[in-house]
Formats: sequence, structure tokens, C-alpha cells
Amino acid sequence: MSRQPIDQQAQQPRGQERYWAAVRELRDEGAPITTVAVHGRSNGAFGSVSDYVRRLELAGYLERVGATEAGVILYRLAKDSVYAPRVRKDGSIVPPTKREHMWRALKMLGTVSILDLVACASTEQIEVKLVDAQDYVRHLARAGYLARVKGSSPARWRLIRYTGPRPPAVQRVKQIWDPNLKEVVWRANQEADYAG
Repeated sequence: MSRQPIDQQAQQPRGQERYWAAVRELRDEGAPITTVAVHGRSNGAFGSVSDYVRRLELAGYLERVGATEAGVILYRLAKDSVYAPRVRKDGSIVPPTKREHMWRALKMLGTVSILDLVACASTEQIEVKLVDAQDYVRHLARAGYLARVKGSSPARWRLIRYTGPRPPAVQRVKQIWDPNLKEVVWRANQEADYAG
């Protein structure tokens, strides 16, 4: 069975998004945060939930505050985040993606050329290539996030629609999913307005 596009998965948060939501719900309700409680509110396998809770502890998001008489570890939320932290097995944080870097650069700069975007979004750890920036700009323009500045040569693009901190995702099924809005904002059968 092939994996569903994210817009179909997002009808009900799953995996680490759901586990993190469960942690935050337990905190908000004043209920004990335990692996068992997180598992009880999620749709994942106990092993997956346990692994994610362990990663959160290693990364400093969860802190042990005791244990029950039965030996169940109790946690408190030590560091909060609106979005589920992406944490490796060793507790290190997964760095932002190229698209996250580009989306952040677009927000900061407002108006950019493709070369500006490449320069601003690249870091020592992440190299944004020209082709990456061209592809992302093309898709964002199609979806109405960017508008070409009239008369600019080389082409300059202005951010005209900022929906939140998470970058719109270009999906293999030829559509764009906005995780901030939790909706598909463009499909390939829509007319493109990209020209550059």
C-alpha cells in the first residue's frame, strides 16, 4: 500500500505530530505525561511512541520528574513547541530543510531574485542550489504566494502571501500543501502564472 499524500493524512494528525499533540494535551489538562498516556491518545504502535518520548527526553523537551509505584516514568514538558520537534535517535535536532530555509528567507527579504534567494537561504550546513530555488519559486508563484515584480530584469519576486512559519510543500502528486492552513492551495490542473 502506497503512502497517502499529506493532505489526506492531515485529516487526523498521525505519527510524531499526533504523539506531540498528545504530550501537549496531557500538559494542558494537568494529567501525568507518561509513555502509556501518550500512546493511549495516539494512533501509533507503542514502540514508536516510546521511541519518540525517549528522543524528546534526550533533546530536552521532556524532563523526568518521578515514577509511579509500578515504575512508570512521569515527565513534565520542559520545552514547548507549536510543531512536533524533529529529533534524531541521539536527541539531536533535525536541521531545517532547504525549503524551510528558502521560506524563511522569503519572509525576511520580501522581494528577491533567484540568486538572492540562493545566497540568503544557503548556510554552511545546507546548500540551496540554483535549480532548487528556481523550482520552489516556480511552484510558489503558481500557488499565488509570489508575484513577479513588473519590469524587473533579472526577475525579482515579491512574497504576497505569508500563511505561517511552515513552508508550503510541493508534493509528488503535483499539488502544493500548505501545512499552516492544512489545505491544498494549488493543483497541477490549475493555470500557472509563473514566467521566469
